[in-house]
Amino acid sequence: MNRDVRRWGLVTAWTILMGAGLALTDRLIVGPPAPHGFQRYDDLEALAEAAGPLHLPTYFPDGLAWPPVELHAEPREHPTWFMAVSRRASPEIVLWLGATRDGSRAVPAALEGCLDGDTAPCAAGRTRLRRALPDGRTLWAVSTLPAGEVRLILQGLTRGDRPR
Repeated sequence: MNRDVRRWGLVTAWTILMGAGLALTDRLIVGPPAPHGFQRYDDLEALAEAAGPLHLPTYFPDGLAWPPVELHAEPREHPTWFMAVSRRASPEIVLWLGATRDGSRAVPAALEGCLDGDTAPCAAGRTRLRRALPDGRTLWAVSTLPAGEVRLILQGLTRGDRPR
């Protein structure tokens, strides 16, 4: 009996060591796992690298600051990105532009619940517009700007493989 207990102990120890060794080898070869949730990025190139091609505005009102003040992406299963734009004279975010894929429910905290369905409430005074793309993505514009300007910005979003 003592011999059987010892044998099971050795088999268990060997199994644990092999599992740990395989996990370590996997992390060395593949690298660390991608982070979950939205990550902030420092520039448009890093955002495009994480989430794929961006749609950048061709029309932009004079009073808005470019580049965006915040860049967010959730690059996992359904790559999603959002950028926040402020006025030149104020740090207040007045426009969110972004793209989601079908099935993606991820949004930055500031837009939580705002993009759910057709009747989801946004903060008071915000206009929420969307444009469907043939590849299954949806472009979003959420803003406190006048609805006509938001519509022009959304219509003017064009795919930019390399950020300007």
